[in-house]
Amino acid sequence: MNAVLIDGLIAAAMFLLMIGCAELGRWAELARARREPGSPVGATGIVEPSILGLLALLLGFTFGWSGSRLDYHRRLVAEEANAIGTAYLRIDLLPPEVQPQLRDLFRKYLEERIRAGTMGPEGRVVRPEPEESARLQREIWSRAEAAVKRTEWTPPAILLLPAINAMIDVTTKRRIELYSHVPLMVIALFGFVALVNAFLVGRTTAASKTHNVLQSVTFSAAIAATLFVVLDLEFPRAGLIRLNLVEEAMIQLRDTMR
Repeated sequence: MNAVLIDGLIAAAMFLLMIGCAELGRWAELARARREPGSPVGATGIVEPSILGLLALLLGFTFGWSGSRLDYHRRLVAEEANAIGTAYLRIDLLPPEVQPQLRDLFRKYLEERIRAGTMGPEGRVVRPEPEESARLQREIWSRAEAAVKRTEWTPPAILLLPAINAMIDVTTKRRIELYSHVPLMVIALFGFVALVNAFLVGRTTAASKTHNVLQSVTFSAAIAATLFVVLDLEFPRAGLIRLNLVEEAMIQLRDTMR
């Protein structure tokens, strides 16, 4: 299923649950007021601001976490493009007869890296194939190592092999980052605290003589929209927030290799 649709359904479910909790809080407060005539209706105590502050803290935490991961992912894409481009240029240091084979392997490897995480049918993310990337990495390394041993000129070994090693290392970083997300427990805690706040908002609105749902709807919509953005940030390849502009560096590098 499309990631945007999934995020939207989760946000919509949160919105409806918060509206329900707000109504439950309102009716609970009205029922308490009927049981205790003369007591203030919808009075705000110490607990309500504290829980609202906790929700604000969780909002800042989850937003900050997701935003920093997106920025880190962008930097990793640029780092990998630079590493592949540097290693490709240093093939010129090898004997001319071994260069075409290595260049062809680099083109295949770059295609595999561009393919990693691109959008496929029905908006699904195409997962990278670790086995294929690893196979190409091993072949590139072995051929480069054999080519370096064929020459007594030391710069190829000093410059080319570390560049290939850096190219391989950044792949591991991107793989780990691809499967790293904000812990589900944090998202669940965020949802629970948001529902508690909605319940308390419902209690506050019970003081109004008319049933004005605007306050509950506005609060619920704001929290649901925030949740949607947080979830969208977690999947920058499949949601509305994309890495397309950043990954243009990989595509431009492919064009220079032709």
